[in-house]
Parts: sequence; structure tokens; C-alpha cells
Amino acid sequence: MIGTTCDVGVIGLGVMGGGLARNLASRGYRVAVHSRSVETAQRLVAQHLDAQFVAYASLEAFVRALVRPRLVLMLIPAGQPVDVVIARLGPLLDRDDVLVDAGNSHFSDTERRGASSASEPWRFVGMGVSGGS
Repeated sequence: MIGTTCDVGVIGLGVMGGGLARNLASRGYRVAVHSRSVETAQRLVAQHLDAQFVAYASLEAFVRALVRPRLVLMLIPAGQPVDVVIARLGPLLDRDDVLVDAGNSHFSDTERRGASSASEPWRFVGMGVSGGS
């Protein structure tokens, strides 16, 4: 799919990310989904044909699909995987886009990421839906 057609993006489609994506879609949001495993994203779409999911294999296509300002929710394993995705995703984001780490990051990692992204044109939010270690 080409163009800006999705209201929100979800990266990471494990139990928490897949559940959040389904929750958003059930409320009428069109959700761009991306996973390290293309098959995982495609499986989510295939299992919920009535939902408003669009799977993207690349982060570039995923970002292009989102309406501006973009809202991207990450639910990926804590630690280095979050840093890797932020490093890859950050250059693709624009002014006033919002990147939310909704995973299980340790508070010190969240504080570090917030400080390092303060000079970026986009905003970082460390939400953390579970406790962190």
C-alpha cells in the first residue's frame, strides 16, 4: 500500500504488541504493523481480515504509511533491541512525530533514551506497560 493511510503504527507483534494492535483496530484505527519477522506481521493480518491492519516489511514503508504527525508504538524486547530500532527509526521520523517505547525497558534505559533524543525533532515517550528489570 502506498501513501499515508494508517493512523498509528505498532512495531513488535508478540503477545503485547499484537494485542495492542488488535485493540486499536477494534476501535476503528487503521494500524500499520511491522515486525522483525515479516511472517509474523503477515500472519496477524491474515488472522484478522476484518481488522484495519496493513503489514510493512521495511521500516521506511511503515513510516511512509503513517499520517502526520506520526505515532509509533514499540513493543519489543527491552535492552539493545530498543536501541537498535530507535537508531534505525529515528532518521525516518519528522518534527512532532512521537515514538513510544511501550515495552519492558528498565527506567535507567528510558531516562538515557529520553535524554539522547531530546535534541531530535521527534518526541520520545518511555511508557513501559510492565515493570522492567
